Amino acid sequence: NGTGVSNLYVYFIATKVIHKITNVAGGLFEPQFSKNGRNIIFTAYENMGYDIIQMKTPPDDFDDQDKTVISTYSDRDYPIVPIRDPNTSIEPYGMKFTPDGFIFGVTLVASKDSNPSFGGFAQASGSDYLGNHRVWSFVDYNNTIGEPNFQVSYAYLKHRVDYYASVFRDANTSAFNFANLFQANWNFLFHNPYRFHTSLQRYGLATGASYPLSKYWRVDGGVEVSRAEETFFTLRQDIFKNIHAGNVGTAYDNVVYSYAGPLDGYRVQVRIEQGADLTGYDMIFNRRWIDARSYFLFFRRHVFAVRGFAGSVDGRDANLIPFQIGGFNTIRSYDFLSIQGTQAFFFNLEYRFPLIDAIIFG
Repeated sequence: NGTGVSNLYVYFIATKVIHKITNVAGGLFEPQFSKNGRNIIFTAYENMGYDIIQMKTPPDDFDDQDKTVISTYSDRDYPIVPIRDPNTSIEPYGMKFTPDGFIFGVTLVASKDSNPSFGGFAQASGSDYLGNHRVWSFVDYNNTIGEPNFQVSYAYLKHRVDYYASVFRDANTSAFNFANLFQANWNFLFHNPYRFHTSLQRYGLATGASYPLSKYWRVDGGVEVSRAEETFFTLRQDIFKNIHAGNVGTAYDNVVYSYAGPLDGYRVQVRIEQGADLTGYDMIFNRRWIDARSYFLFFRRHVFAVRGFAGSVDGRDANLIPFQIGGFNTIRSYDFLSIQGTQAFFFNLEYRFPLIDAIIFG
């Protein structure tokens, strides 16, 4: 329309004249005629939100002298939700999923001394129109393992209580095997936390629910039923155990995020998990921990991050599921998950800032 603001116009085909019939600063969008043609329905921005508005259709003999400018929507029935012909029926809302995002990648490694290694991953998510149902999934594959890892999760978010369920399988691709011994580098042999494993996999399902006490504070709980299988080429005893465990916890989280991670605010989470022996082959343990993090944005993207963690696990099988720390996500400068035990405590103070924003090759 030449003004940069969407308004309503009448175009007379015979005279090829255009008349502007509204003058609204916020713009009008998606105009449609009512079924009988007597009204025009559109959406418009008003009072900090979008509303559905109806106005009378201009008469056929409308001209520039008697046009009506409605800067305040003076001629309307408001609000109109839903707008429909009383002689027609409304079709019930049907759940229909649409994709929200999809990411995938492929890897191919070849050398003169070994067979090519092929792998890849894919991640996808989707939801219905109202956001009541959400599904997301992840799968990766490496032909040296021969079986994919995957996780498929579903969330029901229609009511105040949110419900979750997921099915997963995780086989660690870094577990040691003699077939790739001569391809392994020093980091693989000495800094890989699974370097003494010949195989490692865990699969099962988990369900849970979360209830918000306020905008930032929630309580939640869940149940996990899974299988853990680990074999070693050392003298350590192999593990073939089930996990039937319940957990409860609470969290307070008012952190503000950006594409680079947390910027400001703090988050505190407390959780207790109890494993029960229901079949005679289940792990018995009691694990509890507290994780507190605080972020201080003091200049644009420069952030101080503080974290404290404390936890303990006991019970008959506590040594089978110890805490593991070390590496970028717990204590930097230590080898990844190189420290393990039934009692854990660490404290971090980090200064985070952008070092390189982009590397562009022309």
